[in-house]
Amino acid sequence: MKKLIHLLILILFLIPSGCFANENIAGIWSATSRTKGGLGSQWMFTKEGDVSFTFGALVDFGYIINQDKINIQTEESDSTQSDKDIFQQFSIEEETLTINSRDANEAPQIMKRAGIQKANTHPIVGNWTFKHYTGQTALMKFTSKGIMQLSVPLSIEEGSYSLQDNKLVIQFENREQIEMDYKRKGKILILNEGEGKKILEFQLFEY
Repeated sequence: MKKLIHLLILILFLIPSGCFANENIAGIWSATSRTKGGLGSQWMFTKEGDVSFTFGALVDFGYIINQDKINIQTEESDSTQSDKDIFQQFSIEEETLTINSRDANEAPQIMKRAGIQKANTHPIVGNWTFKHYTGQTALMKFTSKGIMQLSVPLSIEEGSYSLQDNKLVIQFENREQIEMDYKRKGKILILNEGEGKKILEFQLFEY
């Protein structure tokens, strides 16, 4: 998990937004297809050739900030106007983010910043970690565009990668080398695992 967070920090500060060179897949890529329970996979590639693949809870939210209050919108709340009107008080003190629960009887959610604050953005933008109720370390990523993403990795694989023509070559630790056809179309990464296997699509996560 420590290496995963290190990769997130590298991506947050070293990957320019809107870099669409086809040969460059550095960034965070989230599966466009997920289970009804919110499980999905995610790739993280750095310019230096490091790669991380995770599978677990992967859920996107919208958020709106009004001074010291935040409104978090789920897909379910899109059709419920009352949910959109509920703002929760939050505070950021040094490297700690505290979001009060909608239920006054529940404890607030306390998160710790992973990395340093990104310049010229709201202090909430970036990566935050906290202990999920499942016992796993959860990652909450806030963008400057009103999107936040919760990921609770159930499995993590880390290693290195290279691009060879239209092939993505991955070497995970203690595993045989993996080769996949890849193609980037703007903010979509398409991976083909081989004949008879699924073609998977992933969307670029932008801070």
